[in-house]
Amino acid sequence: MTAAHLDASRSEVLDALRRNREATARYLAEEPEELDTAPTVSVVGRIPLLSVVLGQAYELAVHGLDLVSCGAPPPPPEVLQSGLAALTDVTGALAASMSIDGEVTLATPEDGWTFVSEAGGWTVRQVAAGRIDGPAVEGAADLLLEAASGRVNPVPAVARRRLKIHDVGGLLQLAPIVQAVPGIPGGPILQLAARTVGGAGGMLGRLFRKG
Repeated sequence: MTAAHLDASRSEVLDALRRNREATARYLAEEPEELDTAPTVSVVGRIPLLSVVLGQAYELAVHGLDLVSCGAPPPPPEVLQSGLAALTDVTGALAASMSIDGEVTLATPEDGWTFVSEAGGWTVRQVAAGRIDGPAVEGAADLLLEAASGRVNPVPAVARRRLKIHDVGGLLQLAPIVQAVPGIPGGPILQLAARTVGGAGGMLGRLFRKG
């Protein structure tokens, strides 16, 4: 895809983004709700169509952060929170698709997002700042997104207390997702949780060998 559009002009790129935005708005406003839960092939596997659409918010937030080094202003806080909400939803969808029951929160000083996966389904809810119950990763919104996308190594961030991991054992319930979808957003944080428990080749490696 990148190679095919390598020579696109600035106006062509912006026009494509506008068309995508308009198509997304039409889907949310006009398409029947039954489509929301339709299984859809995505880059992380088969998940509901609405989760694929919401996943664009994660991409927008992450690439907005990428552009800061090029002189662009930082993404607004609401964009970062939408990106975290999308990341939470997609992870919950994958957990449900693999029949993994669990609960994980992405917590920031401003807000947080929790998914609960059980009985083959999942829910996502917003949680108040400072409220952390069960497995969670806590940090600034931009740092969580950069760590989840692999742009920042989460190990030094944890060592410096910029990222905090709560209930490592609970996070490890999601380890099979990393095996099935190695490129999943959030995978670096799950791998860090595994190293926290048993070293770089520890528990996660044993789970993979059993798989």
